[in-house]
Amino acid sequence: KCDQKGNTKLTMIVSHFVEDESGKIRATFIGDAAEKLIGKNADTIIKVKDTPDYEKLLEKFSAEIVGRDIMIRGSVKFNDFSDSYEIVASDFKDINVEEELDNSMKEILT
Repeated sequence: KCDQKGNTKLTMIVSHFVEDESGKIRATFIGDAAEKLIGKNADTIIKVKDTPDYEKLLEKFSAEIVGRDIMIRGSVKFNDFSDSYEIVASDFKDINVEEELDNSMKEILT
């Protein structure tokens, strides 16, 4: 048995479904990627976790994420529990879909 208490580092995890025309897949954002996604760090979130404002904060984050166009970089793995594939995001960037399509078309045509 160890009586020493080490330093605790909070790590945020955000799991959400992402979808496009081809279907939907669960994407899990961990650590820096999760903090970047919601625009807050884990220390800020933990301060309100056990307060009545926590649910309101989660609803706010969810509303800000839904409908957002992003490009995700990460790895895909099969989750035995859900019996489906999921993305573990290492990074992402917000995109303008029309601009990305225009750029892709220009690359194809040149």
